[in-house]
Formats: sequence, C-alpha cells, structure tokens
Amino acid sequence: MNDLAKLNRLRVNAGKKELKAWKADQSKLDEQVKALEDAGFTDALPGANTDAAPVTDDPEVQAARPTDETPAKKEPTKTNGKPSLARGLDTDGYAHHSRKAVRDIREKEKREKKEQAAKLSPEDKQQIADEAKRRKGDLDPKTAKGKRQKQHIKDKQEARAKAGRVTKSKEKNPDEVTVADIARELNIDPKIARAKMRRYEGKDNYPKPVKGERWTFPKSAKAAIAKILK
Repeated sequence: MNDLAKLNRLRVNAGKKELKAWKADQSKLDEQVKALEDAGFTDALPGANTDAAPVTDDPEVQAARPTDETPAKKEPTKTNGKPSLARGLDTDGYAHHSRKAVRDIREKEKREKKEQAAKLSPEDKQQIADEAKRRKGDLDPKTAKGKRQKQHIKDKQEARAKAGRVTKSKEKNPDEVTVADIARELNIDPKIARAKMRRYEGKDNYPKPVKGERWTFPKSAKAAIAKILK
C-alpha cells in the first residue's frame, strides 16, 4: 500500500514540495503515486544513485555472488515430459498391492503363458505334461522312487484285502445314465447340473430316478434331463 512518505519522495525527485499531511482518500494517493511513477520518477531518497550495485558486509551473501573467476550458476534446463498424476487420492487405488493391480498382473501372466504355449511343439507340450504328472506323484515306475511308490501301493492293497476292506467298483448298467454323464456331454460342470436338477426335483416334468439312487436315471429319461440342464 502506498503511503505519504513514498509520495513525498516521488514529489521531491520531481522537483515538487513535500506535503505535511494527506486528508483525501487512499485511492487519490495511489493515483498521485502512479502518475509520478508513470512520468519516470522513482521513490529513492534524494541524491541516491539508483544504478549502484547493492553493498553488503554479510560473508554468506558475498560468497554466493558470482565473480569474474566463478561464472554464475546456470539454471537447469526444463524438458517437456509426459504429464502424469502424482501418487495420491487419484492413484492410490492402483497401488502396487491393490486388487486391480494384482488382477491385471495375473491376467497378463495368463496371456503370456498362452502365447508361450502356442509356440511350443507337441513334443515339448507332452514333456511339460509328463513333468507335471511326476510332480503330482504319478512317478515314472522305472525310477527308484517310482518303484518304491508302486510297491507301497501294492502292499496297501494286499493289506486291505486281508482285512476284508476291498471295495469292488460297481458295474455300470448300460440301460442307466447319470446326471454327471449327461452334463459332461453338454460341457456343463456336474456340480452345476446337480444344482439345476435340485430346483426341478419334485415337479411334474421331473423324470423318475432309479430306485435307491438320486442322480441315476433310466436311459429313456436322457432327453428330458438334457432339456432341464440346457
């Protein structure tokens, strides 16, 4: 804000007399100051050299000033980089361990795995499948570990036979069909197929299962079951 002292300095430099007081509005004072400054006068003290360099005895200021021997420090050049948001409220949802980031990483890994698998030859695919089976426990019987596993299974079966705990697999009746068999033919998960059958159970159009069974039906009911599952 301009004051009377500044106005007086401008007036003295303009060759005018100083004012003892100012009773008008502040806006009038600002207009007077602006008019004198626009005319080229400064508010420096009368007789002061306005072109002189500033002088100070502070050693830190003197050391920071460039001399003829030490050139002035250049400002770093700015490059026009790609604009991006800083991490904050807008980007915190995509942090390293967020659900979206982890899901995107998993999808990327699946895509890369499929692309890699497409480049493999049938022999390489078979080798990978064999190694996966061996890791799961289906060992090669030719190896020492495979022989031990085979003998262990044989001993276990003999022990069950001696204890009378041998369970024979039930022979499948060619005139019967299960819900699981029909679901596999339709490329449907058997669990989902059984869930659909539960919703229709007890209705008039529900086929009658085999006596003592729940998910086994006569082969004549195959079309009706397929209609329910579709």
